[in-house]
Amino acid sequence: MAPRKPSSSAKGKGAASSSAPPEQKEGGSPVQGRVLDRRMVKRGNKAVVQWLVQWLNSFPEDATWVDYQEIKSKYPQFHP
Repeated sequence: MAPRKPSSSAKGKGAASSSAPPEQKEGGSPVQGRVLDRRMVKRGNKAVVQWLVQWLNSFPEDATWVDYQEIKSKYPQFHP
């Protein structure tokens, strides 16, 4: 199944969000979500991969851009 396109408000956010998922399961492991889109942004001289993540129990328009490396390091069990 192809990912849904985010609303223009979510897609237009220029800065990556460093916020955690809105809810957490017992034990502190994050709730699952899904990746709606992917992009590369330039940060200094490097290209950074970001995912537009819709966290579980949230609306697509509330999705946030998060650096892939941040998700991988903070939430290694996250599998969209």
